[in-house]
Amino acid sequence: MRNRQQNGKSHEEQTEGTKNSYILSLTEKEVCFIDEKMCLAFLMQSQEGEEGLELNMFAPVSGRAVIPAPPPLLEIIGSAFLWVTDPDHEGEEAVIECNSMSLQIIREISLLKDSEDSQSVKISLRKKVYKALYGKRYDVDKVSARLLSGIDCSLSDAEFPQDELLNKDVGRS
Repeated sequence: MRNRQQNGKSHEEQTEGTKNSYILSLTEKEVCFIDEKMCLAFLMQSQEGEEGLELNMFAPVSGRAVIPAPPPLLEIIGSAFLWVTDPDHEGEEAVIECNSMSLQIIREISLLKDSEDSQSVKISLRKKVYKALYGKRYDVDKVSARLLSGIDCSLSDAEFPQDELLNKDVGRS
């Protein structure tokens, strides 16, 4: 769990994470929503999946919540919950660091059917998860498209006399 100015880093610097981790900044409503939808899961089995990736199968311990989550994610969300409910941090967001699997679990939580009141929280969570997972690629694609849209790639007959080239005898001088 990180706060907004941990180690003198700005929030922008905190959004980077490490190569295999991602940073999310969560509001109190988001943390509570996630926490209410998770239950403890334990590792049932591990097997090799597509392209040699290891798949972990988790089984829920409790039937009360909808999404089984591994203990490390429960610890991250538990710490975030303590942060956002601490009177010393009232109104501040909790900054968490998690792996892509944890982000996918949070994404699944955001897709759960729930009351209309939670709709904005669910959309906000999905946006944050997708931004963490795919934001850099999206931004690069967006800039590339913007740059390419300003380039006129069409050639007129005057600029590229293809008829002359097609009719020219190749091999003769």
